[in-house]
Amino acid sequence: MKSKLFLIALMIFGAWACSTDGDNNDEDQSPSTSSRLTAKVDNVLYESISVFDSIFYGGNQVSGFSISGTNTSQDLILISVSGYNGPDTYDFTSSFGNITFYDKATDDWFRYDSSKENGFGTVVVSSDDGEEIKGTFTFETFGAKDSDRKVTVTEGKFTAEYYNP
Repeated sequence: MKSKLFLIALMIFGAWACSTDGDNNDEDQSPSTSSRLTAKVDNVLYESISVFDSIFYGGNQVSGFSISGTNTSQDLILISVSGYNGPDTYDFTSSFGNITFYDKATDDWFRYDSSKENGFGTVVVSSDDGEEIKGTFTFETFGAKDSDRKVTVTEGKFTAEYYNP
């Protein structure tokens, strides 16, 4: 039940991220195949076959971004960074966003954010040239269904391309 509620919340977030309200809080939704997301999940290579990203604006500057990708097994990695201030290290122990892994085989969610007592999560944005944001990520957390199961995601890399129609 919790995973279904989380999936519904994820879909609502996705719908919110794709909307615009005309008050200078615009988002760029990228349909580009140039966006990428790869990692090792418990030492197994994860390569996204489809990637979606959103760049969030507050006024005339980027205030956050999210990037998600699914692989051939329909597993999902979602990274969401708020309070974005350009290239920097975003340690999720202080509410900069969250990182999530969904394991389709077990139908379990592994989410790390500042409310978690166990685990860690970090995103390092290495570059932002106004055309794409690049960086790395790593996190470790426990399952929503099986709280004894730990997932470790390492060697994560992403590219989120700005989209300007």
